[in-house]
Amino acid sequence: MYIKDICGVALNEGYEAAVLNHHATKNETLEQRVLDMSDISVIKNAIEAIRERYGADVEIYGVGFSLGANHLLRYLGDNHEESGIKAAISISNPFDCMATCVRLRKKFFGIYDRSIHAMLSRPFLE
Repeated sequence: MYIKDICGVALNEGYEAAVLNHHATKNETLEQRVLDMSDISVIKNAIEAIRERYGADVEIYGVGFSLGANHLLRYLGDNHEESGIKAAISISNPFDCMATCVRLRKKFFGIYDRSIHAMLSRPFLE
């Protein structure tokens, strides 16, 4: 819902909106389902596609939520001024992913662990 909300605000303010979503689909392989946070080529490719469509001078602003914020900051840290992004916002970034996993496990009784386990094991059960 937060993606729809922020895109709605952006559109109302006269901006165009593009969403990069890492959700897996049923037809992907196991390797494609697991998001490699060190692989920043996904963001770079999205920026290149936006520039192809809207021109090289288009101003691109990035907003990342949760693990997407972590991924966005990784990209910006690796690319600095050559990132192609004019400004970015990081929202609810789990800077310490291990501590976040431990906390989620305690707070939500392993619900995320079971969901991730089910997603990763599904290809082997089909």
